Amino acid sequence: MDAELVVKIVSTLAWPLTVILVVVMLREQIAGILMRIREVEGPGDFKIRLDQAAIKKLIENGQQAKCHFHRK
Repeated sequence: MDAELVVKIVSTLAWPLTVILVVVMLREQIAGILMRIREVEGPGDFKIRLDQAAIKKLIENGQQAKCHFHRK
């Protein structure tokens, strides 16, 4: 196997492997976001609507955690 072939293989696989690695590393966060989706619309003007109550609760929990973190 010559160096040019190795470079072609690596360059071909770099982006797919990077995407897979990121998805694996962030799978819990991605699942959390997907659980908050209420509605998805089509390709024209693609829209995703999130559950506002779940997002509000997430923000409140984050603010409480931030305040708790600063008090220590």
